[in-house]
Amino acid sequence: EFRRVLFRSMRKYLILFTFLLAGYWIVSPFLKPEPLLPINDFGTLPILHGGRLKPMDSLARNSLLSIHSSQGIRNLDNEKIAPIEWLLDVITQPKKSDQYLLFKFTNPDKILQSYLTLDTSRKYFSYNEIMPHMDKISSQAEKALDVKADIRSPFQKDIVRLYSHLNTYIGLKNTFFIEGAYPFSLYIDSQINQIPEGKKAFQRYNSGETLSRDETQSLLFFNHYFKVNQFLSEAALGLPIPDGSDISNTNKWQTTGSVLLQLIASPSDDINVVRSYAGMMDAYTLKDPETMSSEISAIISFYKTSSFSLNKIYFESIFNRLELFYKSSVFYGVCLLLLLISVIRFEKVLLPICTTVFYTAFFSHTFGLIARMIIQGRPPVTNLYSSAVFVGWGAIVIAILLERISKNKLGLFTGSVIGFVTLIIAHHLSLASDTLEMMQAVLDTNLWLLTHVPIVTLGYSGTFIAGVYATFFILKGVLAPYFSSKDQQHIMKVTYGIICFSLLFSFVGTVLGGIWADQSWGRFWGWDPKENGALLIVLWNALMLHARLAGMIALRGFMVMAVFGSIVTAFSYFGTNLLGVGLHSYGFTDNGFFWLMLYTCIHLFIIAIGLLPKKYWISHQYQDKTK
Repeated sequence: EFRRVLFRSMRKYLILFTFLLAGYWIVSPFLKPEPLLPINDFGTLPILHGGRLKPMDSLARNSLLSIHSSQGIRNLDNEKIAPIEWLLDVITQPKKSDQYLLFKFTNPDKILQSYLTLDTSRKYFSYNEIMPHMDKISSQAEKALDVKADIRSPFQKDIVRLYSHLNTYIGLKNTFFIEGAYPFSLYIDSQINQIPEGKKAFQRYNSGETLSRDETQSLLFFNHYFKVNQFLSEAALGLPIPDGSDISNTNKWQTTGSVLLQLIASPSDDINVVRSYAGMMDAYTLKDPETMSSEISAIISFYKTSSFSLNKIYFESIFNRLELFYKSSVFYGVCLLLLLISVIRFEKVLLPICTTVFYTAFFSHTFGLIARMIIQGRPPVTNLYSSAVFVGWGAIVIAILLERISKNKLGLFTGSVIGFVTLIIAHHLSLASDTLEMMQAVLDTNLWLLTHVPIVTLGYSGTFIAGVYATFFILKGVLAPYFSSKDQQHIMKVTYGIICFSLLFSFVGTVLGGIWADQSWGRFWGWDPKENGALLIVLWNALMLHARLAGMIALRGFMVMAVFGSIVTAFSYFGTNLLGVGLHSYGFTDNGFFWLMLYTCIHLFIIAIGLLPKKYWISHQYQDKTK
């Protein structure tokens, strides 16, 4: 009795310690000492990029993730730096950032690296290493762009991808000021001071008057000024300067090049923001935290005096730094690992830790979804990335309910597997672009985003979770020495109930999608690949229930069909997007084919195991011996 009381007491402290440790890791970015320079404050400033206002931190993270396939990069001292610090280095010290090992080559056959005469044993290269081959890259990329995306060769896809990444990097370098224009404040002031003389010289030249030597120099400057700022306005990756007369109108946001060009016609207060950015970046280069902080405060005060709220921008920067979905995936993975260990040993000790880690992951996952909804002002699913996050979340909700009913750890196991896998899939989908962007104009309808999309994705979630339960059934039956009929019937009832749930939600979601299509495109059904995929899921779930009710399949056959249902759902959900055709191909990506095929092959292998004669099932052999 004393041991039991002691263990209960220790378990409470163990759960509390696990929760505090997990919570500390989640909020750890805000517990670390602030860097010497206020780079995080710079990360909260807004910029218009990709059709929406976002913090500089999002621009840095999205760009780095796209080019580098990771948000972590090392400087010349081999120190890991934050994405926002990398962005500042790119803008203010391009000669330094050009040496960073930034560009990642993912092609396994190394054809592109061989073509560019690069070291094929490496994955990462600097801009300086790639720059000498720019002519070859641009000429080959232009040829590849003339070929339809779905029939390009692997080499053509790689060269187009590299060309896009190089353009992104060059655009970042020229987003605020022309590359190499340091010190920025002096550069801006010298340009502005010479505008009056340049205009006079230009006017005299147009009127046919003879120019003096000084006037000729002023005219040459004026021509250079115009060309440089025109290039700057076209090359910039984002629009960092608002129109002081109407900040809320994103159609009027400008590049620094556009602001400087407007000074030719008339003075503008917008130049004050440009000057503040120039002073801030000079201070960053000189490692002057006080001046940098002062200039950032001046920029923020400009927004406050214009009654423009930065709350949502600031909230997004906090959301970025927390990295909730990444941490949730780690928590789900840890929970899965501990559950597997607990099957072998230390069950009483590990199970409460698993439960704590799992629910911490779920709450982190949930808060991440809510945060995305607040930032975007939309329901949870707006593109393929968010649908992967939401499908995982919906499946975990179902798994939690099942765990509360059965209390046999199978719900924890299933939720951990699906949570980990779907968030890994979401991470790979995030490499393509900003995950908070709307992918299609037709999706800009909150009513249908709030009804059709969540309902149909919950149907997908149910089918996936039924596949996990069926996989567990088959593997336990084949490999475990004991698998009672009672346990088999329990799993069967749960899986059957989930399929009923999936059929209902998939059918209702598909019908709602048809109504949406009728309002958007004037037809209820058009045999679009995505529509066909949704119909396949409905038909397969209905076929499973019909076959079971009619006695056409027994318990094992139902489980095999449930595993195949995961393949049907994966192809209908992700595979149709890989086609890149149809009105619903809003999440097109060509990077998922390998993983989809791997997923399919694994499940086909499980199906093959499930179809083995019962005499080869270890659990069946054990039952025969006991009889």
